[in-house]
Amino acid sequence: MLLHERLHKLQWLGIAASIIGAVYLISKGSLSTIINLNFNFGDILFCVSMVAWAFYTILVAQVSKYVSAYSAVAWAGLLGSLTTAAYSILTGQFVLPYDLSALAWGSYFYVIFIGSLVGMLFWNKGIRVIGPSQAAVFMNLMPLVGIICGIAFLDESFYTSEAVGGALIIAGVYLTTQYRLLAYKLARYLVKRRRQKSLNDF
Repeated sequence: MLLHERLHKLQWLGIAASIIGAVYLISKGSLSTIINLNFNFGDILFCVSMVAWAFYTILVAQVSKYVSAYSAVAWAGLLGSLTTAAYSILTGQFVLPYDLSALAWGSYFYVIFIGSLVGMLFWNKGIRVIGPSQAAVFMNLMPLVGIICGIAFLDESFYTSEAVGGALIIAGVYLTTQYRLLAYKLARYLVKRRRQKSLNDF
């Protein structure tokens, strides 16, 4: 809407498939879970943050024309740190980390450097290559990656609903990003069928 981009029908299909897959995966295929879904203040904050992230993705696409991905990450990190610190001070939750275990310090620095700096750097570079509309659909991979990590590192159980949801997400991402190739193959197939039908009728 903001960039006035026109999406191909296959892209819309891919977006729908990936969203359905993510919802199916999170709800474990249970319709009652979706119907009886309750929202608390944390859920609302999460939704607001996703809207903010969508605007960030669009802004990065525009800013990347003038500054490098490193500069964009540096400014985003600085402004994000200041706003987070301001919120924590206003709500009385500002606490400096101290007396942490080695595992806690390792988790702390992992979130800062890998989850934030490295993740945002690759995200910004990806937006520059494929654009914000196609990049946004990759956000639906997050619950799938979380489940895979849970199975690999936390010995969590694997459910059929997770396989179905994961397949829909991956198919949606593929449709959205590879729509040109798929549209070309589909057009060739339809032309071939039309020619074959014409020959048979003749």
